[in-house]
This record gives sequence, structure tokens and C-alpha cells, in this order.
Amino acid sequence: VTHWDELDRPVSGDFASCPDVDAVVFAVPHREFRAIEPRTWLDGRRPIVLDANDCLTAAQRDAFAGAGCIVASVGRGSTAPL
Repeated sequence: VTHWDELDRPVSGDFASCPDVDAVVFAVPHREFRAIEPRTWLDGRRPIVLDANDCLTAAQRDAFAGAGCIVASVGRGSTAPL
């Protein structure tokens, strides 16, 4: 998708780096999410990461946790108490 018709806004597919946010929710299993290299994408940030629909690989979830993020997955629990 390159344009959100209802809001008349362009949609960027750029995943250059994680935005400065408190949490990231991966809700739709787009192939672009499977291509993210967590440590590079985080660029030093440590948001809470929720994999809400098995969007990330086990290795990606481990890499997010290893970078200091709290990682939770629907049906899998979390890496630390929320």
C-alpha cells in the first residue's frame, strides 16, 4: 500500500530505523517485518515489542530481547514482567 485513501495520506514502507516510541506492535505478518534485523533497526532504542500475530521469527524475538527490549507475543508470554 502506498496511499491511505480514507485519510488521503501517503504510506511509507521505510523501515530505516525504529521511531522514538515506547512500544512497537507487529500485528500483520508482512514479509517486510521478517526482513528486519532487530539491533540495526532499533538503533539503540529499547521499546516494548509486541508480536501480536507471529509476525517475527524466533531469532528476531530473541534479538529484540537481547538488545534490552521487553518482548511479548500473543500466546507466548513475555521475556520480563510488564
